[in-house]
Amino acid sequence: MMTYRNRASGTQPYARRVIIKSRIVRLSGKGFSRASTHLSYIQREGVGRDGLEAGAYDKKRENIELGEFRDRCRGDRHQFRFIVSPEDATRLEDLKPFIRQLMGVMEKDLHTSLDWVAVDHFDTAHPHTHVILRGVDQAGEDLVIARNYMSYGMRRRASELMSLELGPRTELEILQQRRRQIGLERLTDLDRMISRLGKKREDGLVLSEAGGRQKSFLTERLKKLEKLGLAHSLPGNIWRVEDNFTDILKRLGERGDIIKTLHRDMTRSGLSPLEQNVSIFDPARHRDGITGEVSSLGLSEELEDRRYLILDGVDGCRWYVDRGKSVYPTTLRQGMIVTVKPALNNKPDALSEKRSRDLPVHLTIASPVPLEKLVEAEGYGWLDRLLLAKERFPASGRGFGKRVGQMLGARRQWLIQMNFVSESDLEEHPPGDAKKRISRLLTRRELERVAEKISGENGKVWVSQSRASPAKGIYVKRLHLVSGVYAFIEGKDHFSFVPWTPGLEKYRGKEIGRAFGRALSGRQIK
Repeated sequence: MMTYRNRASGTQPYARRVIIKSRIVRLSGKGFSRASTHLSYIQREGVGRDGLEAGAYDKKRENIELGEFRDRCRGDRHQFRFIVSPEDATRLEDLKPFIRQLMGVMEKDLHTSLDWVAVDHFDTAHPHTHVILRGVDQAGEDLVIARNYMSYGMRRRASELMSLELGPRTELEILQQRRRQIGLERLTDLDRMISRLGKKREDGLVLSEAGGRQKSFLTERLKKLEKLGLAHSLPGNIWRVEDNFTDILKRLGERGDIIKTLHRDMTRSGLSPLEQNVSIFDPARHRDGITGEVSSLGLSEELEDRRYLILDGVDGCRWYVDRGKSVYPTTLRQGMIVTVKPALNNKPDALSEKRSRDLPVHLTIASPVPLEKLVEAEGYGWLDRLLLAKERFPASGRGFGKRVGQMLGARRQWLIQMNFVSESDLEEHPPGDAKKRISRLLTRRELERVAEKISGENGKVWVSQSRASPAKGIYVKRLHLVSGVYAFIEGKDHFSFVPWTPGLEKYRGKEIGRAFGRALSGRQIK
C-alpha cells in the first residue's frame, strides 16, 4: 500500500476560488451497489446544458459509457468522490479542459496515473463537476490520499489553474463579492472574519482592527446579524456576537435552499409560490405523519447520497421531506401517493441517533398508481380504501387535497355504474364484509387482467397464490398495480404474483422458494 502526501497548501488572497467537496466511499457490502446507483444519478437527464442528459468523460474520451468504469471498479476496496465548483465557472466555455488539467496535476502530485470519470452539471446557478476516482494506483495497489491534500492541496491546485486561465481576482471583484454577502441569511466569508476577530477578546469584537471598505462591510454585516438576533452593538464601536452564530447561519442557509427547492418544484408544476403553503417535515414535531402525492425526488447532498422528496399533501401544503440515506432510492416514482411518518427511535443512544439521521422517516406506498388513473381502474386502490374507511378522509380544498375530493366522487360514481358496489356499500359507515368483498373482487379482476396479458406474451400459466401454496420460481421484476406493488415470480411453465417487500430485492434474478407476506397495503419502504 502506498500513501501519497500533500505538497501544497494554502491559497493566495487574489487567487480564483474553487470549492471542492470530497469523500471516500467504501465499496464492500452494499457499497458497490450504492456506488453504481450514484453513477446513474450523476448522468441523469436534465443536469446537462439546456436541460439535457449530461455526458460522461475521462482524460481522453467524450461521452463514455459509465458501465465500463463501474465494471473496472468491481473488486476495488474504495473510491473517491469529488464535486469541483469553480466560483467563475460561468466564464468558462467548457469545464472539461479545466477538469482534465486538474486531474493531470493530481497525477504529478501523487506520482501515479489515475483512473477517473467526470460529469459536468448545469442544473444549478453554479455549474460544477462530479469526479469519481478509482481507489487504485497504476500498480494496482490501494490509492491512499492524505486528507490535507483532499482538503487543501486539490483546492489550491484548482485555484492556480483558474487563476492562470482567467487571471487573478481584481480588488474590485473582491469588493463586489463582499458587498453581495452583506445581506445574505447564510454563512459567508464576512462571518468567518467576524468569528476570527471575536476570538481575540472575551468581551466582544473590536472593528478598529479592520480598516477602509473592509471595516464598512463588516459593520454592515454586523447590522444584518443584529436584525437576525445574532449580534448586539455596544458603546465604543464594539459588537458582541452569539457564540453559536455560525452554526445558526449554516442552518438558515440550509433552510433557504430548501425553500428555493420547494418554489422551483411549484414553478415546474405551473404554480406561483403564493398559491400554496410550503413546509419542512420535522419528525420530532409531525408525529402523525403526512400523506400526499410525490411531486419530485432528488438529492439534497450529492456527495453523501442524501435524498429528499417533495409531497403535495392532502392538507393543501407542499412538504419537503428529508429521506436521509435511503436504501431503496429507485422504489419511489413521481405521481405515487405515499405516507410519511417519523422513524421510530426507542433507544436514545449514539447508534440509534445516527440511524435516525441516516433514515429519519419511514415511507409507505399508499398507491403506486397516480391519482387520476385510479378513477376507472379495475383494481382495489387507494380511493377505494378511502371510500370504505370507517371515518371520512379529511382533505383540504386546495392542491392535491382538492383533487382527492374530486376523484373520490368520480370513483364512487364509476363503481356504482359498473355494478361493483351498491349505494349501501358506500354509506357513511360501511359494513366490514362489504369492504372485504369489494377488495377481493377488484383485486382479483386486476390480477386476472394482468395475468391474461402476460400469459399471452410468454405462453405460461398463471398460478394464483395462497398461504397453502408458496410461490416458486425466479423473482424477475416489480409490478406497480392499482391494487399495490407485486413481485413477478416466473417458473418453467408458470408464473405468479406475490406482494412485494423491500427484502425481496436481494433475491431479484434468483430462485424464490417461499411466499413473502400476505398484504401489500401499508408495506414500509426505506
